[in-house]
Amino acid sequence: MDLISDIINPDNPRLNIKWTFEVEKAFNDVKEAINNIPTLFFVNEALPVYLKTDASDYSLGGYLYKLENEVELSISFLSKSLMSYYVSRRRWATPDTEAYAIIYALLKLRYLLRDTHFTLLTDHKILTYINLDFQSRVKRWKLIIQEYDFDIRHVPGFSRLIPIHCPFSNDLITVDELNLLDEIDIPDERYQQIASIHNSIEGHLG
Repeated sequence: MDLISDIINPDNPRLNIKWTFEVEKAFNDVKEAINNIPTLFFVNEALPVYLKTDASDYSLGGYLYKLENEVELSISFLSKSLMSYYVSRRRWATPDTEAYAIIYALLKLRYLLRDTHFTLLTDHKILTYINLDFQSRVKRWKLIIQEYDFDIRHVPGFSRLIPIHCPFSNDLITVDELNLLDEIDIPDERYQQIASIHNSIEGHLG
């Protein structure tokens, strides 16, 4: 997808496209993604509506859906890159970015959520942060949130629940469990394997 974005870059409309195997594959991937796009549904006041939000240092996203017979029916998706905000938003602390993801989703989906009761799936710590922080922007966020009618359901960080393979066993662990590995003696051979791809030059820079 990044390759296609580079090709259709509006900042360089006269770019000559070299039709390589990689470009054709990217083009076909886009066509397949469009053909398989999820069906979107309208809000139904008779069905429960849920809003999930999440954020990283580079982007944020939201997912609005309703639940019918325990099946998620997608209403809307949204995302926003933070790459162009290096000086400002990309330097925010994690609570700021997570809180902004909620605010961004509420504003973008205002036409769907303003008069709809819904459940916000998020970490309670984020709303506590919004409620207690006294920065001017956070005060504005607090006022925005008060316009909506919603319940809150605690969901730990979504990305932290992804099961991954432990590098020195066959078990699946979560990122939260991986964070406890600092307390575990890792065999030197395994440590060198990890360090070869996650160090100060490549990988996750640490």
